[in-house]
Amino acid sequence: MYKNEKTDNPTEEKTFSDKDERMLEIFFRAMRGEKISTRMLADEYKVSTRSINRDISNIQEFLFNHRDLMQNDELICYNKT
Repeated sequence: MYKNEKTDNPTEEKTFSDKDERMLEIFFRAMRGEKISTRMLADEYKVSTRSINRDISNIQEFLFNHRDLMQNDELICYNKT
């Protein structure tokens, strides 16, 4: 079990934040080959393009740091503002 961020109760499962969930969705959509743009994602998730760019940067950094697991794949996003 993971420590829950809100309650500090070690018996509760950790919940994902909206940002964590959004980043995972973006990652899996990109891995399926879906063409994604920052504007489209920002509109869909009702956040700023800056938030989406940070999400993508975090995903790209993770992929870079774990490129051995990803067989050197990278996340490509088309910036349409």
